Amino acid sequence: MRIIPFADHKIGYDCVEYLLHLEGIGKVEIPFLVTTSNNENNWWPSLASLASEKSILIFEPGKPIDDFIFDDIDFVFLISWKYLMPKSFVNHYDVIINLHYSLLPKFRGVYPVNWAIIEGEEKTGVTFHSINNCIDRGHLLAQREVDIVENDTSYSLLQKLDIIAFDLFQAIITEQILSGNICFINVLPDESAYYSRIKFNEKAKLSLQDNMKIGDILNILRGYTFKDGTSSAYFIGRNGKKYWVSIDIKSDE
Repeated sequence: MRIIPFADHKIGYDCVEYLLHLEGIGKVEIPFLVTTSNNENNWWPSLASLASEKSILIFEPGKPIDDFIFDDIDFVFLISWKYLMPKSFVNHYDVIINLHYSLLPKFRGVYPVNWAIIEGEEKTGVTFHSINNCIDRGHLLAQREVDIVENDTSYSLLQKLDIIAFDLFQAIITEQILSGNICFINVLPDESAYYSRIKFNEKAKLSLQDNMKIGDILNILRGYTFKDGTSSAYFIGRNGKKYWVSIDIKSDE
């Protein structure tokens, strides 16, 4: 069983670590793994350090896609992968499985973790699905949901989603991939909304003149607050300066 992981972020690290363990006991073969050039420059652990004895390819936008097309590969996994793969790549491999952090078809596109909070959802989750030439519209393989609580920010929710995504990934590998019982259970509908990067950036700009419910304001601030209280939500003051706004919610427990 030959698998290529395209992986980034902490969940990518955890999943690759698990695949390398399986390779070590002869269950799968990982010819190489693919990550990004900035993988070691962020807060998540380094895939390159984890797989120091493994051939590592670096994906960059604009790099010839032929560098990442190989024969005799059974499965390709895109794990926390933010790049759209071109048609030639998608058409070459029989099965490409993507991890998306929402309960598809909800929140197709970018920043699904943030959008689930911003839009006031009470639940979200993770989805593993096949890749085709339409964004986040492939066949559904598996989903798992998690509750969104009132004091969740995008970072705390991401941490919860990382846990259930890794658990579900292990289940897919052991119960479907290795057993040969892989089963895509339905086709995701086409009418679901797509959330773009432009829409996300526009929502981040707060207007001091808007009349909004407190709950809606809290959802926006929670959705844009990330690790260490950093935020991409902001407003422009009377002096023309940009002020970044985050939120810190504590319970009395």
